[in-house]
Amino acid sequence: MPLEFFNGADLHVRRSSRQSGFFSIQTKESYYRNRPALVASQNIAGPRQQSSTFPTLSQISTRAGESSSLDQFTQKQIHNIEQRILKSNSIVDVFYLWILQTMVAGPQDLAGTAEGVYRGLHIMALEGDSNEHLLENSAVHVVTRSEALVRRVKFPAVLLRIAHDDQLRAGDFTYIKNSLAKGDRPFSSGDGLLHGIYTFDAYLAPLIGCMTPQIWAFSAHRTFGAVVYSFGRHLAGLNPGAAELLHLVPRTTETSRTWTSPTLSPAACSDAIAWWTKQLNEIFSVLSDPVVFADKTNTYDPVRHHQKLLTAEQLFRRTGSILTSYRDAEAQQVLLFTVLDILDRISQQSVEKSAHLVTAERALTRLRGTMSPTAAEVLLPLAERAVAALKSVQDGFFIRSSSTKPDEMKIFGLSKVNAAAKYVKLLRDATHGHGAKNAGRVAETNALLANHDGTISHDLPLLGYLYLLDFMSRPQDLRRRLMASTS
Repeated sequence: MPLEFFNGADLHVRRSSRQSGFFSIQTKESYYRNRPALVASQNIAGPRQQSSTFPTLSQISTRAGESSSLDQFTQKQIHNIEQRILKSNSIVDVFYLWILQTMVAGPQDLAGTAEGVYRGLHIMALEGDSNEHLLENSAVHVVTRSEALVRRVKFPAVLLRIAHDDQLRAGDFTYIKNSLAKGDRPFSSGDGLLHGIYTFDAYLAPLIGCMTPQIWAFSAHRTFGAVVYSFGRHLAGLNPGAAELLHLVPRTTETSRTWTSPTLSPAACSDAIAWWTKQLNEIFSVLSDPVVFADKTNTYDPVRHHQKLLTAEQLFRRTGSILTSYRDAEAQQVLLFTVLDILDRISQQSVEKSAHLVTAERALTRLRGTMSPTAAEVLLPLAERAVAALKSVQDGFFIRSSSTKPDEMKIFGLSKVNAAAKYVKLLRDATHGHGAKNAGRVAETNALLANHDGTISHDLPLLGYLYLLDFMSRPQDLRRRLMASTS
């Protein structure tokens, strides 16, 4: 591979020996014992800033080689939204317009565009009271994703192409060069499943949605990462009742969910973004490190590396979908089960263990120790709701013996907390239909289904979000698990 590729990926490479043809590879942060510099965030304006630094956005955009993407279609889209705003004065339309404007602004215009949005947020007033500003603690942040990370993620895809292409493996690069010259993507294994690394939307969606059904920020994604506008408070994330015709389709939903809306500290949004990007930086340092995916002979395995990268993006995307599917409780629950399966695959934490109250409570306790109280104001309310929802599963066991105290009740010889964990696992298995196929589990499955009333809190799918946070907070544990595994 060209030395320029490795340098661009911040990988340190040296030949193992002149005769072997093998190379030793390390990430530069590992070789030089530095902190990784793959994902970062910076406050541009807001309560954390004594003075704004909007020109930084244009500088970042210029370094990334960006240009304006205001094509004819986007121009028409922006015009239509502007006309709609004149009629509706909808805050959703206004925010969507600002997202589009930020996404398509050229490098020299980005600073002014972001500053205009910031000023627009600041002057936004409460309905009926133009003197009370709604978003006085709003802020602007930039999240950057390095080019080195993109190249590291592409590394296994390049080797996979070589492994499955006889002509390329024989050393004939002619048609690959021609393909690249035409703008084709010859090394695109899994690109459609891993495109979040380019737009970074997949990795910020759970952050932006972490207060569902309320919203505290929105993001505009660009080549270098994203510009994030935070409100400094919660705003209602959905309209009561049906908001579009599609919402008239019958679905499983619950209108009685309750949640608290504490006032956020002025710096809470900035601190939440800082925690999130710091942990993404650490997690990607693990997931993009070829050394982590060496087999027992210290030979790099691009297949396993590629598949773990795909699995990690799937984890973030599915969790983001849980948070945005608030109107469809059935979809949320199915998504939860896929998230628990993904965690089983990437973190070796079984579904039944994830469904155990003790595991969830320990994860929440660990998270409280990893972040500041202000960051926790934004990031932890849903995690706390998830633990409460899991605890409430025990309340569904309704068959009680008159001679047994409720706290001592056993279900098929199981304590309530263990029975609840098995019941959630049973529901996960029931995505393929109810009833056990394994003869050894038939009696237990039948007993659990008979003893439980089937009522599940609609907050239970938030367990997926809790465990995503836990996954992000323990990068070294992830490194050890991946290095110990060869599958």
